[in-house]
Amino acid sequence: MLLLAVRVLVLGILFIASCTSRGRRFLLGFRSRIFYSAVFLIFFVLVYYSFLQYAAWQGNALTKYLLPGENRQAPFYFYYFIFFRLFISYILSLLGALVFWYGAHRLNLHGGSRFFYEEELGFVAIGLFLAGFPGIIYAFLLVLIIYFFFELGYGLVRSTKERVSAYYLWLPSVALVCVVEYYGVRFLPFYELLSLSNYVNLLF
Repeated sequence: MLLLAVRVLVLGILFIASCTSRGRRFLLGFRSRIFYSAVFLIFFVLVYYSFLQYAAWQGNALTKYLLPGENRQAPFYFYYFIFFRLFISYILSLLGALVFWYGAHRLNLHGGSRFFYEEELGFVAIGLFLAGFPGIIYAFLLVLIIYFFFELGYGLVRSTKERVSAYYLWLPSVALVCVVEYYGVRFLPFYELLSLSNYVNLLF
């Protein structure tokens, strides 16, 4: 619950900031620092969860033998468990967010900033990172689907061809995916198949 609250809180703050001119200037001027701060915050929470998991296993007569120093047959089981259960999701979404940021930035340079606003790239990358994996896939697809229908409807009611931006779609879409992922993962098709945390027990 703590991780979900932190993610939604950060997304909410970014969305509010993106709705004002002063906030947009802040997002543009400090985009790298905001991104690194979000990454640090999430991994800090994950480390905190790791200590809680260690303490929980240590207090159980059965699971304490899975801890480092107790299990000679699989001395690194706890580290593998924590890595796949907690960290791998955000490591992958971090890589995906960085790839998106770099690719979108290059696309924007060649396209004369026609595709994204300058400050948009930073907070979209943060949002994609916060989505985790496979949440980043669902968030990206959700934005594309909503944008497609919005573009289709906009084209029917307007005769002139104008740019329609997904500026305000990214962060709410990520927040929605985060909430659904926590409370109703069954509504996300193939989630169990894509989630790497489900394969942790296959290591041994």
